[in-house]
Amino acid sequence: LSVLGYVGLLLLIFDAGLSTPAALLLNLHNLAASLLVGLTGILVPIALSLALFHAAFRFSLLTAFAAGAALCSTSLGTTVSLLSGDMKKSRVGAVLMTAALFDDIVGLMIAGVIANLVPSSDASIHWSTIARPILVSVAFALGTPVLALIARRIVLQRRAPFAHLRHRLCSVLNVNRTHIDLLVIVSTLLAFVATSHLAGTSELFGAYLAGAFLGHVFAPLDDSIANGVSGNEDNPVLKTFTSHISNTLLHPLLSPLFFASIGASIPVDQLFTVHLPTAAGEMVKSHRVVWRGIVYSLLMIFAKAVSGVWVFVFWKKPKPKQNDEKNEKGDTTDGGGTAATSTLELEKQNDTSHVNARPTPNESASGSGSNSPDIDIQSQIRSRASNHLNEDDDDEKNEKLEKRPDSSPSSTSRLPTALLLGLAMVARGEIALVVAQLARPLLVDDQGGSGGSEEPYVIVMWAILLTTFGGALGVGFVVRWTRGRPRLD
Repeated sequence: LSVLGYVGLLLLIFDAGLSTPAALLLNLHNLAASLLVGLTGILVPIALSLALFHAAFRFSLLTAFAAGAALCSTSLGTTVSLLSGDMKKSRVGAVLMTAALFDDIVGLMIAGVIANLVPSSDASIHWSTIARPILVSVAFALGTPVLALIARRIVLQRRAPFAHLRHRLCSVLNVNRTHIDLLVIVSTLLAFVATSHLAGTSELFGAYLAGAFLGHVFAPLDDSIANGVSGNEDNPVLKTFTSHISNTLLHPLLSPLFFASIGASIPVDQLFTVHLPTAAGEMVKSHRVVWRGIVYSLLMIFAKAVSGVWVFVFWKKPKPKQNDEKNEKGDTTDGGGTAATSTLELEKQNDTSHVNARPTPNESASGSGSNSPDIDIQSQIRSRASNHLNEDDDDEKNEKLEKRPDSSPSSTSRLPTALLLGLAMVARGEIALVVAQLARPLLVDDQGGSGGSEEPYVIVMWAILLTTFGGALGVGFVVRWTRGRPRLD
């Protein structure tokens, strides 16, 4: 179950990298925002864990650091599954994915350090344990875009020979283009995952880079895609992956198995009762782990959600459109100007009618009993001017109704985007479970006597469980709350 779930996780992350536009990933502004969001999501949970576990719960500093290390990661699989297709291609989606990847890479590096901090381990912490994952991750992050640019240039320059070769292969092997695309997908994903594992970095990082690599190499020639406005819907590799892997294997089978593997790793039997050592060396049952776990979970939700404050720094505050203000001012002046202009035009018509259409003696004699034509024209002027003023009043009322805060683009708030970014970082999931399992020998309270208690480990399990479900529910609430409203993407 865990192996199939991990395969589903790799495919989920590969899909996220494949569907994310390269222009959003390579934007320096987005990279800076992702770095700060990721650092906030790492440092704040560790700092709050040290404060709560050591200062309030009286656990050792090493135990508190191990708990913070387990809760500093972000569930990339849960984050990917929460993002819709359009949201993955948006700016907030790119920042969220990059920050979650950064947290997972740092979490796996900390896991390698924690493995050497276990008391049963005789090996000392070597500098390569910390430096190697960092250097390898930086090399992969810098080398993959260069490799993608070179590969795309080769594909574009030799498009005709590649098309001829693909046609020959299809005819000789009796396959179609879809099989060739599937071969490219599988070989590229295996190459990146295996290379990242052997080099010492995260396989999840390799899967995401593999998707981003293919997404850029086979991106169609389109101005909108080149400008980063739209996604990679016309990418043939993405179409093949969606139709033959995502819709038939990933979402129906592997993705549910991934979430089932997370639930199977949680020790449900210990969540409500733990055995605590006493001063006399005896073990007694206690239920305090429940409220401690809930308090720590709420603290960890806040520790990750606070990373959304960077939206207020990197996302510009929307300003009301100047054209609308000019139009409003223009409507008032133009409205009065229109009425005045129409009145002058009628007066001119009155003057020209007096000059060009003078009544004959017979007409004046026959019309002597009727009203004067001057009176009729003046009444027309007054009625038409009043009509213009009424129309202007109606236009102003309609404009006020149309420019309500809920429907105006100028009323777009940064708060929904900040909540979405912060709550999407809350879910811990698979990486937190991996780090917690590695740090389990450290998550033991042995201050009360021999044997020790696994209360710190159970508290961490409470936090992983509640943050994973709480983050998903929070993102769903924000998406439903902002549905139909403009959002800064």
